[in-house]
Order: sequence, then structure tokens, then C-alpha cells
Amino acid sequence: MAAAREWYLRYDADGDGVLTTAEYRQLLQAMGSEEEKLHPQYVDHILEQTDSNRDGVISLAEFMTVYDQLCSFDRVLRAPRRPPRKCEDLTAASRLKLRPALVCPARPFRAAPLGGGVEFALEERYEQPERIGEGAYGVICSATDAQGGRAEVAIKRVRPTEDAMLLRCCLRELTILRHFRAHAHPNLLALQRVVPPPEGHLSSWRHLYLVTELMDTDLHQLIKSEQELSDEHCKFFVWQLLRGLHALHSAGIVHRDIKPSNLLVNANCDLKIGDFGISRSFRSPLTPTAVALEAARSRGPEAADAPPAEPEPTEAYADMSSDGQLLTSYAVTRWYRPPELLCGNRRYGPSIDLWSTGCVLGELLGRKPVFAEKDHMCMLRAITKQLGSPSEADLSSIEDARAARFLRQLPAAAPRAWSGRYPSASSESIDLLGMLLAFDPAKRLTAASALRHEWLHDHACDDNWATLPRCPFDFEGQTLNVDLLLLAGLDAIHDVEPDYPLRLPEMLRFGIMHDRTMYPASEPEEEEGGEDLFGSQEWPSS
Repeated sequence: MAAAREWYLRYDADGDGVLTTAEYRQLLQAMGSEEEKLHPQYVDHILEQTDSNRDGVISLAEFMTVYDQLCSFDRVLRAPRRPPRKCEDLTAASRLKLRPALVCPARPFRAAPLGGGVEFALEERYEQPERIGEGAYGVICSATDAQGGRAEVAIKRVRPTEDAMLLRCCLRELTILRHFRAHAHPNLLALQRVVPPPEGHLSSWRHLYLVTELMDTDLHQLIKSEQELSDEHCKFFVWQLLRGLHALHSAGIVHRDIKPSNLLVNANCDLKIGDFGISRSFRSPLTPTAVALEAARSRGPEAADAPPAEPEPTEAYADMSSDGQLLTSYAVTRWYRPPELLCGNRRYGPSIDLWSTGCVLGELLGRKPVFAEKDHMCMLRAITKQLGSPSEADLSSIEDARAARFLRQLPAAAPRAWSGRYPSASSESIDLLGMLLAFDPAKRLTAASALRHEWLHDHACDDNWATLPRCPFDFEGQTLNVDLLLLAGLDAIHDVEPDYPLRLPEMLRFGIMHDRTMYPASEPEEEEGGEDLFGSQEWPSS
């Protein structure tokens, strides 16, 4: 904060204690390193929000408020916010602990301090580790792989055992990354390998290190930089994003957090979708129309007049019906969250990713977020101000009667043309933007139909519509236990190193996965009070 105060005083040329708009613009343009200068349109966006009393000058207090917002800007965009929750120790019920023979062999490891009290335990093959950021539940570093042709890699360390929700998210991300290793797609980040655990019992494996390709930057950094983004640049990025989403959705996965900081980019403009921390499976085939119809059927009786409350994070992920899904509405960072999630819908499908894609497209065109509001009600007001008041047909996609009533009570608004907001954008890009940012999820384009849009005609090819096999989520519905993550990590090791010596007998694996007690013939009394799978218990359904 002291440095910020010094910057302010440095640009107060006449020493009157306030900055003129011109002085303040110079200050904003000088902030940051050469690689992270704010784009001029980001500067305009900040200028609009700073002069709170509209007196034409910026006080020190106004600047400090904005400076604090700028410091938290990247953190807000880079991670979904979840309050920490206390829960049971997920290691206490470990069945792996009861098997003394499950010992990991010794490997050459070394400690790699990364600053801030963080230390990685990496194999010696990974050289020059450097901390580069944090994901939703793990620290990420870059390194050089001496055994992989000296390729640059990203290594994400996760330790999710303290929180049941994070453990489930970690299992899902590991499963998805492994799936994309087996079924590669050019626009989806894939797992290269999992670093084997250090010497000791398998149940003591606490930190999993996931190794992926290292990308040069992300779309958020590119948008806020001074790098020119032509219509061709925007088109190329959006085409790759849609192609990756089509493949992702074909595998039965909805990303749920599409935003610029999760879209990784290389110097040659190759784009990969990353950070699957809150992604999940959906039962197929679930079209946006089916989601909207199910939402309309499920609206409850009229409730008291009140605006809808901000959805709280829940763990109702797994409650699914045959033709719809009950999911958490705490998905997608708020600025990229579609109206149905802002209103608390619990039934939705891949169409939420297409709204977020529209927000990314608008941010590419305007070099600032499309809807950047402080809470969900302000977001809904901004959306209706741009799109116009939703029709009754549009409101049928909203499950909560209170939320629908709140939207009906907003001042009547006519739709505004996107071309007025982005006058220098091509008419084709504006047309696609409007088709993605449709209030009703049933009216949004799917990824496959968006790929057929005339703006992307130059990139039309048969590979656009390549599909992937459905991603298996074998652990869904199982009793949550850290053993499930350790088994998935061990499987990922064997994917790359089939000769890794530690393996589990298939029957023991079955018992752990299905929460059954398994007795080897030599250990009949190992778990007192348990039931033998081949005794009185019923056979599990396959």
C-alpha cells in the first residue's frame, strides 16, 4: 500500500492532493511490468469506475479503493470461491492402511522450495522448478523435464484430503486429465503423468503431483495486455474454444468454469481448455431444450416477494434424474455465469459453457469483461439492460419463482445492439455473440452448431466435429474416501510406467472401490466385525 501511495503522489504534478483524469490515466498506464501493462480499454474501464462522486478529479482514497480491486483482480478471475468447510477426516477410514504390504519403492527425490512456505518433493528429473500460480485447490510450478527431451512442463500439487468437496473435485480432474491422455484432443489439456509417491506405505501418499504441458500464458493475460487482437485472432481463439467444448461435451463432461484465465495459450496462438477442477459429468443426452423444459416443470409454488439469494455452495452434485440433473448452482465465476445459474437453477447442461464462451468472445472484442458486476442481482440487471427484458418464454427456464418475480419487476428494457457496444467488430462476430449470449439456454447455440457459424467458415474441417469416448467416472456414487484418489493416482502411474512394481490385487481393489471387506485366505480375522463378500452379503449390482 505504501508503494501505491508513492505512485499517487508522484503523478500529482501540482501537489494539490488530487489527480486530474489525465494524471490518473498516466498513473494507470505506468502500472505493472512491461509484460503486464494494462490495455488502454482496461484503463478506460477503470477510469469509469474510479471517480465515485463525478467531480472530475480522483482523490487518494478513491485511488486506494481501485488499487485494492486491481490487486485482487487476477485472484478473483483465477479461482472459484469456496469457503473452507470442516468435515470428517477422509483418511481415517482408509482400507489401504490395513494392508502392510502396500509399500511404494524408493525413488530419487529432492526438495524444491518455491517460496511462500511451499516446498515440492519432486523427482530429480524435474529441474529448475519455479512457482507460477495457484489453481482452485493446488499450487502450480513450471519445470524442465530432463528425461522428456528437456521439455517445459507444468506440475500441479494437490492435497485434497481435508475437504470432501475438494476430494471429489480432485478425483474428477484427475479422471478427466487421464481421459484426455488416452484420447488426445488439440484443444484440451491432458495429463502427461503423475509423479510416483515417495518411499513408504501407499496410504501415507499425501501430495499428488500432476504433470501437464506448460503453456506460455492464458487468454486473460493476453486480453489485458497491449497485444493487438485482430478479427482473425479473435476468430482463431473462439474456433479452438468451441472445438474443445464440442469434444468435451461429447465425452459427457460440462466444464462449468470457462473464463479467459482457464484458456491456456501458446506463442503461436494454440489454445487449450484447462483447469477441470469443478467440471463434472452429465447424463446423456441432455440438450439445452431438455434442460429448459425440465426447469419449467420443476418450478415450485409462488413464494414471498424477495429477490433470489446468491446460491450457496452445496454438495448435491450426484442427485440426478433420468431426464434432468440436480446440480450445484455454484459453478462458473460470476462474471461468466449465465442467467439460469445466477437465478439458482439446479438443472442445467452444457449450455452454461456456451454462455461463458459468449462472455469470452465479448471480452476479446472489447478488451474488458462483458458483465463485471459486484453481485448476482447486479449481474442480472446488467444482463437484462443489454439483452432486454426476458419474455415469459425466457422466464420459463428459471426454476426459482422468486428469481422469476425479481426479473419481472426490473424496469422494462429494450434489447441493445451488440454492434453499438463493439463498433469495430465484424458483423459476423457480433452475430455469433448474440447467438451465444441468449437468456434462454434453449435458444443458445450448441458448440457443434456454433462451429458451423459463417464467421468460422474459414476454419471449417471434418475434425471440428470429432467426438471423444464418454469419460468414465467410476467413483461417482461410491462412499467418499481418500483411497479412491490414491487408487486413481496409482492407475495414472501405471498408464505411463506399466512396470511400476506396486500393484493391488483386483479383488482388494474391488473391495475398496465398492466399500466391501475383502479377506485374503491368510488373514481371516484382519478386520473384526466385517462381512465377507462371499458370505451373507448380497452380490453388488454390476
